[in-house]
Parts: sequence; C-alpha cells; structure tokens
Amino acid sequence: MKKVCYVSLRDFRVGDTLALQASVDIMDSLIGEHIKVTYEKDWKAVSNSWDSNRDIPLDLVVHAGGNEWSGFKNLEQMCSNKNIPVIFLGVGTGSKKFNCTTKKMFHQCRTLMLGRDHIATESAKKLGGDSFMLTCPSLFHYKNTDKGDRFGVVFQSNHCMEKPHCIRSEELYNQLLEFIEKHKEERPMLICHYIDDYLDLHNRFPDMREDLRYSNRLSDYIQWYSQCEVIYSMRLHGAMLAASLNKPTVCLKKGVEKSCAFDHLAIKVVEPMEVSFDDLSDPIEVNKIKQKMAVEFHKQIQTFLDVEK
Repeated sequence: MKKVCYVSLRDFRVGDTLALQASVDIMDSLIGEHIKVTYEKDWKAVSNSWDSNRDIPLDLVVHAGGNEWSGFKNLEQMCSNKNIPVIFLGVGTGSKKFNCTTKKMFHQCRTLMLGRDHIATESAKKLGGDSFMLTCPSLFHYKNTDKGDRFGVVFQSNHCMEKPHCIRSEELYNQLLEFIEKHKEERPMLICHYIDDYLDLHNRFPDMREDLRYSNRLSDYIQWYSQCEVIYSMRLHGAMLAASLNKPTVCLKKGVEKSCAFDHLAIKVVEPMEVSFDDLSDPIEVNKIKQKMAVEFHKQIQTFLDVEK
C-alpha cells in the first residue's frame, strides 16, 4: 500500500480537523486504502508522528489545509532528498518569505497547489509549482441531513491564548459583541471553535449560557451546524462548514486578509454591524460552485498522480 504523510495539527481544532478529514477522504477515493502518517506541525507533539529520526519510506506528502504550509525544514529536506511529490490541499495565505529548504523542495519535487486563496496560489507559482485557486475541500465534503431552525452565530474572540486564533481586530470584535447583544431576543446558538471563545462569551453573557456550544469533537459541530437554519460566522471554516451543510451563511470578517478565500465562492464577507439577512448566501448558487470545485479538485489530483505512476 502507498504511504502518505498528512501535514496537519493533531490537537483538535475545528478548521484543521475539517480540512484533514476531507483531504484524507479525497485521497482514499483516488488511491484506495493506504498507510496514513501524520506530520505534526507542532514540533512538541511528535510521539506518534513523522520525525526525521524515523526513516519512513513515504510515497506522497499532503498538506491538509491551514495557513502554515512552508518552513518545515526536516520534512522538506526529506522530500527533496528522496524526490517525494507534494500536494497542498486547501491551504491559504502563508509566509511571504520562504527559506532555502522550501525553495529547494519546490525546485526538486513535483508539487501541486490547490489553494483556497490567491495569496497561497501566487506564492506557489513563484516557487515553481503547479498552482490553482480552488477552495478548502471541506467546502464540498460534509453533507447535511437536518433542515434546522436555529439562528447560528460562530464567534471569534480577540482574547485567545494563541494569538493566531484571535480576530486581531478590536473593531470587528466589538462589532460582533454588539451583533450578539442586538439579537439576544432571538436566542441565537453561539458556536465556539476554541475554548477561549467559549470562556469569553460565558463570562460576558451569563444569561445566554444555555445557548453556548463548544466541544472537542467534530461530530458535535456538524450536529450543531445542522440544527441551524442560517449561520453568521466570524471564522473562515465556520462559513465553510455552513456552506458544506447547505446553510445560508455569511462571513463577518470584512478587511481581514484571509477572508479573500471567499472571493470566488458566492459567500459574502461583511462587517458585523453592516450585515443583513440579504447578505446570506444562496445554497443553490453555492452548490453549483461546490460541484464544479469537487470535480476540478479530483481532476487535478488524479492528473498529478497519473504522472507519478
């Protein structure tokens, strides 16, 4: 069986988990059963992951989503030394400067970038890789089974212990708090992807604690999203999952760099205090895009794999 190394984060994070599961399932459908190895982006958690001291004979490396898709020195050196093909699925933004190991890997190895925004795809082109702007595979991977009747809000705090998970805009953060306050009478389901998001709302809105949702299981999030009729999301993967589950959605992140991932997906990006019901996406229109993206995703990967045979 082929041996594929998936570059991701093992610690449960909704966006990373959505992208990883979708990426694994896509590869399962294209190459069949295979040995699945993890490259842990968090260097402190390598106990059951690929490590330069473990000489695992890999056939392929797949970066499964995320904003960090370069600078993994040991892995990139291994790919270059052994000429391992590399695929990037649904990654976005990333570094604007690349070290020598990343540049060498793109020069030495066959690479395929199916990025979720122009920042990542243009970077990959400059490095010499085959590059196409599509989306995160989670957009067309998860299927809804519940119509839902709740009003969902995916919250993002500006007070997370890990700064990359913060909204990092005090203005947008305060606008979202006002948005929640404005809609309190509608009893929105407040969905939190990170524990700091949950703690923030738990402390700020004690009278809404019954409407708060947080978990470390992906199945819980799919259940909660499915229970919603519409979803307003501060998080990129919140809008992605909502659209995947055929929910009208909008991303409340206008002005945030990585929100450009929605430019071509018929999902609007607006500021929380400017949003209206009319800004919600049309599931029929989004579904047409999802279907085209799914076909193109499989086509590009299959073409890439066929050359490797």
